[in-house]
Order: sequence, then structure tokens, then C-alpha cells
Amino acid sequence: MIDIKFIRENPEFVQKAAKDKGIDVDIIHILEINAKYKELSLSVQKLREERNKTSKEQNVEKGREIKEKLEKEEHALKAVEEELHNWLLKVPNPAKQDVKFGKDESENEVIKKYKGPQKFDFQPKDHLDLGEQLDIIDIKRAAKVSGTRFAYLKNEGVLLEFALVQLAFEILVKEGFTPIVPPVLISKESMQGLGYMENGGEEDMFQIPADNLFLVGTAEHALVPMHKDEVFAKKDLPKRYVGFSSAFRREAGSYGKDTRGILRVHQFDKVEMVSFVKPEDDEKE
Repeated sequence: MIDIKFIRENPEFVQKAAKDKGIDVDIIHILEINAKYKELSLSVQKLREERNKTSKEQNVEKGREIKEKLEKEEHALKAVEEELHNWLLKVPNPAKQDVKFGKDESENEVIKKYKGPQKFDFQPKDHLDLGEQLDIIDIKRAAKVSGTRFAYLKNEGVLLEFALVQLAFEILVKEGFTPIVPPVLISKESMQGLGYMENGGEEDMFQIPADNLFLVGTAEHALVPMHKDEVFAKKDLPKRYVGFSSAFRREAGSYGKDTRGILRVHQFDKVEMVSFVKPEDDEKE
């Protein structure tokens, strides 16, 4: 969630950044709600001070009047605070300055190319054909057990995955990353704070309503909020983490895309890097 102070100081920038992402959000309206929130906060604070003063004076009648007024103001403040919170959740994080605007992936700019697709003198087989012949991928039995977009990894496929995970950890630990196996279930509050749930993002997530929990779509979802409600001293930065976890995605809206084999599956494993750094070190990191 973007700090309201940043929005107040950069309203046009935030408005344009949202528009460039195809998201319609009224920044002026958000600032109006924030002004109302600040006004009510000040009013509640004054009434509480007046209530405390009246209590010391033991003025029962005046105390009753202040109590009634304070309850109304506190109720209004809570409603405005909730409205402001909901609006702020709709504001997307601005893209980096060097990200160019495009209506869809067809307008993506090719930065560079490395070689080209390899040409064979035979008809190559795709990963599923090879995986089934080598007995390292089984999607037919996974479909019986779990449905479409699931797979069993078997034999050398399993050993290869964990060898790659181990290799990534060995490299990154030497670079100062702390290895983490995070929880794969996180609270709705944590997922909302990450900014993934608004503007249609929630439809791509698996959730457990009875417990108000969401399955992570990447280890990042559990690594970033590790330090929520904490403030870093600059001297303690950077903090670097490398996490390994299973990831779960509905792949809503991707039906018909990459449905063969183990692409765009609902469950897969992933190594993820997360670094907390000073703003001025962002590019270097």
C-alpha cells in the first residue's frame, strides 16, 4: 500500500502511474477522504481531552453530552478510516521509471536478443513427451487425483528439482542471503498489504475462507510481510532473504494458454529472492 503522504505530495504522478497500468482510481477523491479523516481525527482528539477535563471537574451533565457526541464522532471516524483504507488498497504501486507504457504484451519492447532458436535436423519432442518417456512427469494420474493443471514429478525429475534448489541456495547464501522456508498460508491482511488483491488480483488466488487465509503464489508473498509493522535503521540494511516454497495459482484468465504439460499449473515449487534496501540502492540491488 502506498503511503498517503507520498500520494499527497505526488498526486499527478500517482494518478498517471495507475492509468499507465490500466487501473482507474480517483486520487482527488482519496485526498478528499483523507482530509475528512484528518478533520474527524482532530475533532475526536479534542472531545477526548474535553471529556477527561470534565471528568476531573465531576460535571455529570456536561460529561454525558460530551460522551454522546464523542461516540458519534468516533463512529464517523471509523467509517471514514475504513473507506480511506479500501481506496488506498486500489492504488497500484508505480512502475519503475524505465518501464514503457503499452496497451498489452504486443507492445513490449525487445531490449536485446541472444542467439536464436536452435534448429534440429529432426522433429524435437516437447517437455511432456520427454518427461513421460523418462518417467519423470505424470500428469494423467495427477488429473485423477487433483484435476487439471497438476502433475506428479517422479524419479530423476524430483532429484533434479532439489539439486537446482540446493545449487541456488549455495550460491545465494555466499552472497549474504538468509535461507528461509516460509509458511505457504498467510492472512488476508498480509496479502492485501502486498497489493495483489485489488483490481482483479484476488481471482488468481486460492483461499481458505473459514480461516481467512490465502495460499501464497510465490515465497515472496510470505517473505515481504515478515517485517511488517517494523522500522529498519539504515545501518541494518540491506536485509536479504532467499525463500523456497510451493506456490499456488488459479491461473484465472489463462485458460487455453500453455495447458499442455507442466506450464501454468496450479501448484509448483519456486526459489525467490527478496531484499530490503535503502531507496538509493534500489537500482544497484
